Amino acid sequence: MINIVMFMLLLIVIIPFGIAILRVFTKENFLNPLEQSFLGFGLGAGVLALLILTIGLLGFLYKNLIVGLLCILFLVLLKSIGKYARNMFLWIKDIKFKELLHAEKLLILFLIFMCAFSLIGALAPLLGTDSASYHMQDPKLFIEQHKISHIPYTRESLWPFLVQMLFTLGLMLKGPVLAKLFNFGFGFFAAIGIYCLSRRHLSRLTSLIAISIFVSVPAIFTSINYAYTDLGVIFYVLAAFYSFFRYLESKKLNWFYISAIFCGFLLGIKVTSATVPALIVAFFVFDYVSNKKIDKKIFFAPLAFALISFGVCGVWYIRSWIILGNPIFPFAGYIFGGNGYLEEFLRYHTTSGMGIGITQYLTAPWFITFYPDMFGGESIGIAFLIFLPLIIFIRKPKPFISYLIFAVMMLYTSWFIVYQYTRFLYPAIALMCILVAYIYMNICKKDKIIFRIATLVMILIFSYSVMLIIYHNADAVPVALGLETEDDYLKSHERSYKMAEYINNNLDINAKIFVLEDPHLFYINRYAANAFCFKMDTKSYKFANNPKEFTKYIRSKGFNYILHQKDLTPGRSGVSYSTPEEVFGKRNVELIKEIDFSYKDEKFKYQLWSI
Repeated sequence: MINIVMFMLLLIVIIPFGIAILRVFTKENFLNPLEQSFLGFGLGAGVLALLILTIGLLGFLYKNLIVGLLCILFLVLLKSIGKYARNMFLWIKDIKFKELLHAEKLLILFLIFMCAFSLIGALAPLLGTDSASYHMQDPKLFIEQHKISHIPYTRESLWPFLVQMLFTLGLMLKGPVLAKLFNFGFGFFAAIGIYCLSRRHLSRLTSLIAISIFVSVPAIFTSINYAYTDLGVIFYVLAAFYSFFRYLESKKLNWFYISAIFCGFLLGIKVTSATVPALIVAFFVFDYVSNKKIDKKIFFAPLAFALISFGVCGVWYIRSWIILGNPIFPFAGYIFGGNGYLEEFLRYHTTSGMGIGITQYLTAPWFITFYPDMFGGESIGIAFLIFLPLIIFIRKPKPFISYLIFAVMMLYTSWFIVYQYTRFLYPAIALMCILVAYIYMNICKKDKIIFRIATLVMILIFSYSVMLIIYHNADAVPVALGLETEDDYLKSHERSYKMAEYINNNLDINAKIFVLEDPHLFYINRYAANAFCFKMDTKSYKFANNPKEFTKYIRSKGFNYILHQKDLTPGRSGVSYSTPEEVFGKRNVELIKEIDFSYKDEKFKYQLWSI
């Protein structure tokens, strides 16, 4: 409960802070409190993250300083906070719930239920490979050293870390659960963003259906349980498009530039999102040309857009370029003078998906729906495959729908070419939710029988999502409600926790651990380095066939322990590529501790060795 209270207090500062920033760019007063909350959260969270970064880069990452900053913001914004709370109360009070359609009431109840159960998952202790390996691990190290800097033997510590700055804030103020609630917050406000974007062009019922489809996507509501950044990407994609469509309505360039700010925040999370600002600039030029306007704005406005976006996100790429000689390290080292990992170790695009080709391009939606394991394992549900093909029956669509269709096509194409992993398709999925709702209300509704069938399909999809979210989050209910300790929960759910507990209780504080195979480092409170990153950074893979020399090299770096994980899950044999005895030689290592872990169908064996 304390985590929820603290997160609400942070929102009380973040949203009015963002609204105050919004007022710098636009003095318009016709944003309703829901729209203000959506945009305010995005601007407030983004600027706060950059403030945390600035403080960390200066080496002043101390809890008391951060708390003091938040208190100052609260006092400065006190009047704005009161005004925001009053406007929100009056807006909610003016909603005539009795006049809502029966379908709208049912959808609102569905949304409340999905939100509540998603919150339960968010309140559970930290789990997940990416979460425990760097999304939370690197912020933990930043806090320990009171500064944000490059962490040796990591790929990611110089990546765009906008969302991780908020994780750093949550970790510093309370712990992993508060940090995770920022991921929940991005998901929650992304849903609001879908409603705000849709509602300006479509009916209230259509907009509620769009949100309901979004929260019913298994990949979306399961990702809320982890400390991931993908929901942050979705949020800023929606905020960028919302602001751009406001520009199209008003023709006021300040909205175009607000969209540029959101694109900057977006690129401060993932460089693979660059398709979005490119699309928005292309849409801007198209709108100008289609209105037969050719003047200096068609050149200078996109240039200003690019400069604003880079001004917001540039620090992440400039740091990496200065420190490592590559703005997108460890990728594309062949472009940046060899500063990066060898291409043979970076074939991420071959680890998932179905390859590149016309046939694959056309059939990927089918395979990602029914064979999600090919694309990373996250399920997007069946609604898109059922309803989106009906898009061919749309006649003379609204410009808003035409823009969405083209945006989805381009985002899908970019995903298909760059990296066929489900999480990288999330921006397109968010916009697809609006298209599905539009098709349901405007195409299916034209025929009574088809509409009844479509309604039944929607009911079945939403019902299945209810059962699925209960299945996924039922285990988290006791710990979320305080009926189970975090320690007990982690022992039964996090595969690395028992070994981490042993290490923390038994190894000397100065111990250095060389970690083979398993990147889950968050719960280990000793110096630990991932073997893959170590080998890439030091180019010690040259010792691959010389265990004796590699052992000598590792010892010279101060490592005295090896942590090894064996994946014994049925059907996943061969996941562990090497053992300490193979890497270092049998005579150079000694087994100290062995711990087994099993959860549902997963089985792992952890081994701690001395060198």
